[in-house]
Amino acid sequence: MSEIPFDIIARVPKLIIKLSFSLLKLKRRVRVCARKLKKSMVKGGMDKKQAKALAYRYEESLSIRKFLKNNILKDKGIPFL
Repeated sequence: MSEIPFDIIARVPKLIIKLSFSLLKLKRRVRVCARKLKKSMVKGGMDKKQAKALAYRYEESLSIRKFLKNNILKDKGIPFL
């Protein structure tokens, strides 16, 4: 039989659900902050196109999928990431 206790296996789905909701809240907050960043850059005199590009890069730098791919799941061989 497996060396992993059944209690840990039973808690994994609950943990994944909790983490998913936390990460979705983080992503929503990042989107809101990127919009505020763009507005304040335009208000400060920056070109709209450049401000949009910088805000997009900010939003993408905090991508959950990229974070997992580059930091946590590196060299694990998971094909969907």
